Amino acid sequence: MKAIFLICFSSFLFLNCTSEEIHQDRIELKFNLINQEGIITTEFKNSTQPIFNLQIINNSNDDTYLVSHNLSDENIFKVFSTTELNENSEPLSFGKPFKNAGCEFIGGYPINSDETFYVTLPWIPKEGESENYPSILCNYNFDNDSLTQGIYTTSLDLQFSFQSNGNTISKSIQKEINFSIN
Repeated sequence: MKAIFLICFSSFLFLNCTSEEIHQDRIELKFNLINQEGIITTEFKNSTQPIFNLQIINNSNDDTYLVSHNLSDENIFKVFSTTELNENSEPLSFGKPFKNAGCEFIGGYPINSDETFYVTLPWIPKEGESENYPSILCNYNFDNDSLTQGIYTTSLDLQFSFQSNGNTISKSIQKEINFSIN
């Protein structure tokens, strides 16, 4: 009798999960620094600069739309020195790899089923790359200077809302990455 009750109760709990709870794990967010070969790393040679790589992965069988984000937050992807301080005794800021966010955000960004949406931002873009920036951003920051030898940190605290089959899915990612230029 107890076994039948547990099976019925477990079925009740599973069937009464909201669709948001079921869909929640179908969207995955990852943030890493990569090198020019696309390898995740936190150590860069003096002649190379980091590439910021945010991935929004739709692990579901349903198309999804990214309908809101806070990429326009001033501190997203901002690089700070961990050893140098500014005149206010705060970590020295070196800027960020893009200028503006959300320029082509009409109706949201579609992310097809089993697809990954990449936001890949080189610290110093190559000439002629201005047409290749991710559609979620306005343009690269061509004004950045090369990061010199040292230890740096970057972070993000992002909130996203997605729509899939009439359901709203909220996801967030918070991550800090310490990295070095040798």
